Amino acid sequence: MFFEFRLQTGFFETKLFLLQVGAGKMVIAPKNDEAPTIVIPEEEIESITIRNEKSLSIEIQTKSKVYRGTFSPETKYENLLEQLKGNLNKTITCEYERGNKSD
Repeated sequence: MFFEFRLQTGFFETKLFLLQVGAGKMVIAPKNDEAPTIVIPEEEIESITIRNEKSLSIEIQTKSKVYRGTFSPETKYENLLEQLKGNLNKTITCEYERGNKSD
């Protein structure tokens, strides 16, 4: 399952990427440009935080970098959480407020 999101690539810059959560890893692949695909093995992940406030967002802190992004409005919080929990043996911090507008 892929989740479309805008990855923060600069101070005020974001680009469209696809997030795939697989067994023991996360893959962040560019949707429209030639940027390299980022593979994050589970052992590199320090923490994962997902927030469902005004929009659904994620922060992935690794040993060397922090990745932040905001998901498309169609992305369901529950689906993302299920994929993370089912594929990664990491603590996931969830900040949940209200729910998606379609709920």
